[in-house]
Amino acid sequence: SQGRNFAPDFISDSSAIILNEEAIRQLGLKPPLIGQRLQWDDGTGKTHGVTIIGIAKDFHFTSLHSRISPFGFILEVGNGSHFFIRTAPTNLASTIADIEKIWTLYNPEKPFEYSFQDEYLATLRINDERFKKLFSIFTILSITIACLGLFGLTVFLAESRTKEIGIRKILGASVKTILQLLSKEYVLMICISFVISFPLTYYLLGFWLQNFAYHIAIGWQVFVVAGIISLALALATISFHATKVAARNPINSLRSE
Repeated sequence: SQGRNFAPDFISDSSAIILNEEAIRQLGLKPPLIGQRLQWDDGTGKTHGVTIIGIAKDFHFTSLHSRISPFGFILEVGNGSHFFIRTAPTNLASTIADIEKIWTLYNPEKPFEYSFQDEYLATLRINDERFKKLFSIFTILSITIACLGLFGLTVFLAESRTKEIGIRKILGASVKTILQLLSKEYVLMICISFVISFPLTYYLLGFWLQNFAYHIAIGWQVFVVAGIISLALALATISFHATKVAARNPINSLRSE
């Protein structure tokens, strides 16, 4: 931000204006910005000269799905219908009652209506927050179900290969070798799933991000981290039971068969 805010010490502020950065860009104004003169349309068809006294940083006053619009703040004494008032969170009810008294005193013909800015801003992104929570829940459920499936499949295949594992151990195979044997097929299937899911995820995420006026670019780092975490979870799930099977006494394994 540059310049200053409106101040009662400056009588000239009645013909001053504060612009946001987007307004500066769209108007094509060049530095120095403070002190430049513009023509302002007051909405009634009349124009009058205004002087730039400040530049405000861009901020969202609509949904995040919309681009930030050019905005100008002017000081109109006695011509206000909406006021922004900063209040303390304590004794809020009495504060609102005091504001209503002052409003009724100076604007008896206009009804007193109020809302909280933080609640208004929350409504702008409530759908996105709901989607975030819903997506997080489904993600956790999907990971849990996938891990349970991997665990069940590992138990089934490890038990069905008990005799083979016993013979390999008698022939000198180590626990590490047995683990590699049992997890090799799973790792291959997981890698194939990455090849299928990553391009699809990239496309769907890109399509979803297009709904936002400003969004990040999806980098390859996201998929690398996701792949490492997924592979680590899968290996941990597989190893949990496979290690117990591989560490068994091979005599007991052959006897059970």
